[in-house]
Amino acid sequence: MKAKSTRAQTDLIRTIAAVRKSKGLTQAALAANLGMPQAQISRVERGLNVPQLDTLQNLAGALDLQLMLIPRALGPVVRALIADYTSGDRSPAEPPTEERPLYRIQAEETADGGTRAERADALE
Repeated sequence: MKAKSTRAQTDLIRTIAAVRKSKGLTQAALAANLGMPQAQISRVERGLNVPQLDTLQNLAGALDLQLMLIPRALGPVVRALIADYTSGDRSPAEPPTEERPLYRIQAEETADGGTRAERADALE
């Protein structure tokens, strides 16, 4: 019987499968790279098996991903950044083609003729 997955588990499973596919890897090729049975990759991707931490680290490494713990309050921000990064025609594994600022910068001329810049607001 399959246990109910949390949102984090579902997101993790989807990310593993999506990145594997974007890299053109089959489950069998990924499994061979990690020295594990293809059936184990299949069970993880179908949510039937929750991998142990070392297996998860190995999967992430093989897919050029990084596992990290972030403060819960930053979760929405990180998810928004990831969604922005992976939107469009780019796969999650491709770097962006251009750098984009996270904030608008407001510049003002100072009394001595210089320029003072400060962060105005977050870009949407």
